[in-house]
Amino acid sequence: MTRLILTASLALAACAAPEVMPGADGALEADARLVEDAASLPPTLDGALSCPAATDCEGRACGLDPVCGLSCGACPSRHRCDEGRCLCEPDCAGRVCGDDACGGLCGACDDGAFCGNDGLCYFRNPDCDIDPSLVACEGLDCGLDPVCAQLCGICAPNEACRDGHCVCVPLCDGLACGGDGCGGVCGQCGPGEICEAGACGPPPVICPEAADCGAQLCGHDPICGEPCGACQAHESCLQGVCVCVGSCEGRACGDDGCGVPCGICPAGQVCDAGRCADPPAQCPETMDCAGRVCGADPICGQPCGECAVNQLCRDGACHCLPQCAGRECGPDGCGGACDVCGGGEVCQVDSGRCVCAPSCVGRQCGGDGCGGSCGGCAPGTMCNEGRCVCAPSCLNRACGDDGCGGSCGDCAPGLRCEAGRCLCPTLTCGEACCAQGQACEAGRCCARSWRVRFANTFYRDISWINGRLYLSGREGVRSLPRYSRIDVCDGQRLTDSVLEHELAAHNAVAGALIPLPGGDLLTVGSFGETANGSAYWARLNPDTLRQVWMGGLWAGQRPELWDLALDPAGRVWMSGTSGVDPAAYAPQIWAITGREETRQACGWNGSTGTSGLGRRLLAQAGWVYLGGSKGNQLVAQGYLAGNCPEGVAPCACPVAFEAYPNPAPPGYSEARALVMGWGQLIAVGFAIQEDQGQGRVYAFNPATGAQTSAFAWDPSPARDLLFGADMIANQSILAAGIEGFNEDRARSRARVIAISAEAQLTRVVDLGPGYAYDVKALGDGTMIVLVDAPGGAEVVRCPVEGPCPLSP
Repeated sequence: MTRLILTASLALAACAAPEVMPGADGALEADARLVEDAASLPPTLDGALSCPAATDCEGRACGLDPVCGLSCGACPSRHRCDEGRCLCEPDCAGRVCGDDACGGLCGACDDGAFCGNDGLCYFRNPDCDIDPSLVACEGLDCGLDPVCAQLCGICAPNEACRDGHCVCVPLCDGLACGGDGCGGVCGQCGPGEICEAGACGPPPVICPEAADCGAQLCGHDPICGEPCGACQAHESCLQGVCVCVGSCEGRACGDDGCGVPCGICPAGQVCDAGRCADPPAQCPETMDCAGRVCGADPICGQPCGECAVNQLCRDGACHCLPQCAGRECGPDGCGGACDVCGGGEVCQVDSGRCVCAPSCVGRQCGGDGCGGSCGGCAPGTMCNEGRCVCAPSCLNRACGDDGCGGSCGDCAPGLRCEAGRCLCPTLTCGEACCAQGQACEAGRCCARSWRVRFANTFYRDISWINGRLYLSGREGVRSLPRYSRIDVCDGQRLTDSVLEHELAAHNAVAGALIPLPGGDLLTVGSFGETANGSAYWARLNPDTLRQVWMGGLWAGQRPELWDLALDPAGRVWMSGTSGVDPAAYAPQIWAITGREETRQACGWNGSTGTSGLGRRLLAQAGWVYLGGSKGNQLVAQGYLAGNCPEGVAPCACPVAFEAYPNPAPPGYSEARALVMGWGQLIAVGFAIQEDQGQGRVYAFNPATGAQTSAFAWDPSPARDLLFGADMIANQSILAAGIEGFNEDRARSRARVIAISAEAQLTRVVDLGPGYAYDVKALGDGTMIVLVDAPGGAEVVRCPVEGPCPLSP
């Protein structure tokens, strides 16, 4: 068994003042080298020998051991040492909610808010239900995105989400030893104990067979505590190596028992049994080096030879001198070892340093215990306790499968999960989910079909302005112009207004409404059929429908205004008739610049000299179109707005074209509505001859007035008339009218018909007894229809393809 030689008598050798004997240079040089090498060996002072072996870090992962004051380890960042345990320091600086970096919380948000990755509370953007691109998870591995509160990912069980990224949280609760899951340890076990499941305890019963002494030559193995060997009586076991304990007690010279001299005799003397004495008289003739290759002969003290540099002389023989200066472990150059590395460490032979021993036994991923990696996992998987397992992902998902058989969440009652999003199965309306068959209006779920009646009221025009439904006509009792705002959800009146006027008489009526810059509404109408009746135009408040100011155009001869339009240049156009005298009244058109101070209209008289009516206006792309009758014939007139002089009144505005049906229908015909569709100007009206009537639809070239197609609606032998129209997505024309006109409304049927671009009837929607005067498509597949029914006006909302609710 190889031994490490240690001496306690160097002080004596250093203090001696020897006299050098002739021929002893070699011996002195060897002694000097021995002293120099021995100075690098461990000290042998009392306490120093026992301290390293008695170092006590049992159950401690940090701080100093209570025996020798040596370090038991350092804590990782954001941790403090408390009685040998590394405790996580919560970090809530600048945070009011979310994770405190130690598995706890910094606080909670109020109801309706969610905690962002920066630890602040936010409110969710309601537009996220409509636009999934608002979700902002880029650069985030976990937590909620700061816009839509969608989960960006989840962390492993021993990780916490911090600022959108997963950080390791040491887990040492209830653990006295072993790893903390983040590359550190929770504590160390004492000698003869092993760590199992976080607790220190005796080795298993199989320890004798599994004992591992490694490079230890004495003492006990660090795993099972089994003996690794015994030292001789004059030796002591230090860190698994037998160390020679020399002694110079009672000796002034000679060997201390470990190959180190206790002193050097003066010149002319020799060492005899540890004492200096005169040599025998026969020296040097009688010197005796038999069996010795080094040191001094025992008779005359003459040198017998020298040892190599890495050897020392003992009892006349050269012995290997262990070379462990600056080395923690590995071979000592003499067949032994300098020291044994601790558990979890291996020795780097070249450097003699103990380094961390990576271990991937039973692991296919994650850390190797020394900062390295045991491997990575394939996409879609993650590392969990050294094994690659399915990685659940709820990125941009609020519900449904997480990809590993788990769930990303459940949807609220009434919602369905589709592609990870909670969606309304029918229609999303703001924060609400509408039921089957409902429509969404201004954030409310509304019925798509309803019918309401208003007694003693006659409505003629529908205006859909800024998401509001306005109706205009007359009050039946006093025969005054009436304006109403109707709730599109249920048809109930929200606001009513009646315009009072001194010229009000029988058959006063309000015309259409258009919006003006600034928010007010502009309207036209008439105050009666008497000889001194008056046409008017007025500005109304959009909420109360009360008159802001009114301008009368003229009085006398029953002038009437029916429609108005706003062209792209911002000018307002009005249409009507100048009076009831067949020789004088004519379809009229004006471009007005309303001056509130004078309440006058300035503009142009569009056409005079021929009896007729200017029923409807349409302004589009620099053109203004007028529809009505002229000379008892249906007519559509086109005006180039830029050709009409401005600021001069009255003056003629030249007609670019006048379009008449070809062939001309017999009797009287009139255009009651104008729409633009299929790139054509569409005129909707009727033709009457005696008791027979036909609904008529004509298409004209909007630049030349040339007729391109025609359609006649004549399902009954009575009068079948069309009054109002609207276009649906440039696909079909909806025309409202009457089938079988009769003065008794109960004997007529209100109808809405649909006409294709090929001038074909595609469907008829029945609305029951009465007259249908106007129709407006809302763009959600429903329409609003005005019906003059027996007993009063009725407003109907229903699908454009029907069926529509009938009168109760």
